[in-house]
Amino acid sequence: MKAVQVRDYGGSDMLALADMDIPQPGDGEALVNISRAGINFIDVYMRSGVFKNSTTYPNVPPFTPGMEAAGVIEATGPGVEDIKPGDRVAYCLSMGGYAEYACVPAWKLFKVPDGVPLDVAAALQLQGMTAHYLTHSLYPLKDVDSCLIHAGAGGMGQLAIQLAKMRGARPAGPGRGRIGVFHPPAPGRLYPDATSPARVLARPVPSLWRRPPHRHPRPQHSTLAKAGLIVYIL
Repeated sequence: MKAVQVRDYGGSDMLALADMDIPQPGDGEALVNISRAGINFIDVYMRSGVFKNSTTYPNVPPFTPGMEAAGVIEATGPGVEDIKPGDRVAYCLSMGGYAEYACVPAWKLFKVPDGVPLDVAAALQLQGMTAHYLTHSLYPLKDVDSCLIHAGAGGMGQLAIQLAKMRGARPAGPGRGRIGVFHPPAPGRLYPDATSPARVLARPVPSLWRRPPHRHPRPQHSTLAKAGLIVYIL
């Protein structure tokens, strides 16, 4: 099979296409014929060596990156009962997605509904789960809440806005000199004064989601309610 491997820690020039044997699934694993693989910052961190001492996701060159993907089950190992060859699946947080095949722990796989394309299923894994736990677990948004999402134009931010609207909240996200306020279920409205979101939102928000200070230096803590929550999106 073909696979993209990281030959050594460094820049994108360390990526190389390689011929490898198709892996065989072990106990509790399934072999996935990869259709789509996602590209995320965690892959860049691993390639560049930021995670070289990680015990959670060991990565010693040469290795095959890729932490989310979708495809079709090719084979299953002993002890796998919930999925079978031919099932369309997606997963994340299992390395090796930059390849034609990958062995994945079966408990990390979920079946993709027939109406969902595999490229969409792959793209929803890491960013979708992040957006979900931010809106449903870390700070469960309510239908009376407003939230300012500084990273609203990114992949995770777009999903967070949609999930916030699904919960009945009133999300807003600045970008390119404007602030977009998204009123459920309407698509949203743009306001020109991005330097003063408090004027747009009319009242302080209980949750403010933004990049860390070194990546988004302009703080807007004045929009945050007393005892509110700041969520830094890494």
